Amino acid sequence: MKDLHTLEHRTLALAGIYQAASLVDQIARRGDTVESEMATLIGSVFRQESESVVAIYAGDNLPAHVALQRGLRTMLEAISTGKHREITRYAMTLVQLEGKLGKHVSLLDRIGSGISDSADQVRYFGMTHENVLARLADLYVNTISTLSPRINVFGEPVHLENVRNKNAIRALLLAGMRSAVLWRQCGGSRWRLLFERRALINTATAMLGHA
Repeated sequence: MKDLHTLEHRTLALAGIYQAASLVDQIARRGDTVESEMATLIGSVFRQESESVVAIYAGDNLPAHVALQRGLRTMLEAISTGKHREITRYAMTLVQLEGKLGKHVSLLDRIGSGISDSADQVRYFGMTHENVLARLADLYVNTISTLSPRINVFGEPVHLENVRNKNAIRALLLAGMRSAVLWRQCGGSRWRLLFERRALINTATAMLGHA
């Protein structure tokens, strides 16, 4: 991918992390989600060869900033007002885990192979089919979930114990890790999040204004 180090790309990648975290929180607390928003993130997992961050999140004739509206809105509220603390905890833990994942070549190889092996399922069933989610969930459990700190998801037991919800949450965390990788590739870091806070707020606001 070319010209990754742009504020637009960093904003979209961070919005991807927040969208994954927000959907995880919604499933855990309410037991439901928006299929199109989840499909955007699951789709990003399988777009490994895209030429830009924009192309990774765009789909179904929707530009990336529209497909990531939830993530942009949640990110904007989180970094400008301090709302969504639980979601932010999930998001920042994904960023932390991504830094550790990069040091484990065997896990990266396993994730890459697992994604390639799942591609046929996506073509046959669709992005958010339960078989696809189960396959990605299993991949998450056997790779990212082995790293520390583990992401403890809080919500209603009745929703967290549901098998489809479990798989959806884990698949979304894997997708959140994809966005965390993009965030780093675009020059994102904890320090950058601090020093670019106002610029990220302005960019996210502008994107939402054109959605």
